[in-house]
Amino acid sequence: MQMGEVEKTPRSGVLQTEAANKPQTGVKFGPDKSYTCHCFNDEPCHKDSGECSKGCATGWSGASCQKQNVALNKSASQVETNRTKRESGDKTTNIPDKCYNYNKTGKWLGIDLKEDYPIKHITIQPEKDLASVNGILLHVTKENGEPELCYKEGLSSTPPFVKYIECSHVIYGRYVNISNDRISHNGRYLTLCEVEIYVCSVGTFGSDCNNFCHCLNNERCSETGECPNGCSDGWTGTTCSQICDNGTYGAGCLKQCSDRNCLVETSPCHHIYGSCQGGCTEGFYGEVCDMKCSDRKCNDSNLQCESKTGECIDGCQPGYQSIDCTRECYNGKYGQDCLLNCSSRFCKLETECNNIDGACNCSDGYQGIDCTVKQPLVFPGDANGGTEDQTIWLSLVIIIVSATVAVVLVFVLRRRLRCRANQAVNNNVPLQETLVTQPPSNNKDTPSDQLL
Repeated sequence: MQMGEVEKTPRSGVLQTEAANKPQTGVKFGPDKSYTCHCFNDEPCHKDSGECSKGCATGWSGASCQKQNVALNKSASQVETNRTKRESGDKTTNIPDKCYNYNKTGKWLGIDLKEDYPIKHITIQPEKDLASVNGILLHVTKENGEPELCYKEGLSSTPPFVKYIECSHVIYGRYVNISNDRISHNGRYLTLCEVEIYVCSVGTFGSDCNNFCHCLNNERCSETGECPNGCSDGWTGTTCSQICDNGTYGAGCLKQCSDRNCLVETSPCHHIYGSCQGGCTEGFYGEVCDMKCSDRKCNDSNLQCESKTGECIDGCQPGYQSIDCTRECYNGKYGQDCLLNCSSRFCKLETECNNIDGACNCSDGYQGIDCTVKQPLVFPGDANGGTEDQTIWLSLVIIIVSATVAVVLVFVLRRRLRCRANQAVNNNVPLQETLVTQPPSNNKDTPSDQLL
């Protein structure tokens, strides 16, 4: 709707009591479809200009329905809750029947827009007694900032039925405060039926918000269209509203269309992305044909690939994923189709392993590429499993065992000798004879009583 039609429509500001029409679904328009239509009842808008054949949605106005009432459905507060709802005696003007009458001095209405906006255009609808807005003051304040005067109304003027206020300059702020400290007029100090605050949507400028700008990082342009930090990719000019000249594209229009790997070198070049029409030359793929087929990790060795996505027909090599097999397995995964878990093995760091074969640093007691093989028992100090240390330890064991056997044998022999000595004493045989006497020999030539 046009701003001049505001008195013919339901209330659409911070004090509205009627429901707005249904929300927009996000239909886009413009040369790169970056602007949203705001048509009545979600009707489609013109694909280039954004014009709506049946008017704008509630809260929007202008030729392209890009002038937004940012006060719509925002919260409002006043110095006190003691206020009187007044009835408008003039039904022909379609003024809403509930207005706010502040009947003491020092009263104000505050509106919180929830974020900073570039504020310049404010519309107020007074009650039937138009003189009740004489002497009003409008201030705009940033969060944690100081109030800045936007407008002051004279005391002797006769305001129109709908008061269109224009600040002396654009003021960035979140809070709008309306006050009136004049002498009472018929017992009233501030009477308002509606307040609307209009700003251009992001990417538009001008008095009717029907001029377009394309600023870097989707920033707002100034009232005259200048972008604070330059143009977005693919756009140039003072107001960033001109596409890159033929043959260039991208940030600052610095990329050359001829540098792409298009199947047809002279194919049209998109001013933002530089995309190729007709596909890529052999060995390249992607929207702008800037990716090499040979960089993929496909199961097959074919260097040819689908020109848009680079899809690997036979899947990916172990350790890789995505349609073009250029993305490694996510952390904690490995193997074919990245289906194996690093945590299923005995790694020191359970979630980290080689994306291809799962290799990792094994926990103590395990070995192998996948750390699932238990290590054999080794002797202390055998950190590297070398044969030299094993030989030394084996020799020591043999020496110890041999010494033990020798001690045992000596002990046994001494015990036997002691037993014989005791037996000789018991039989009255001289000890010396017992020790030197040998048992009879089986040799017939030797006398049986031969002594050694």
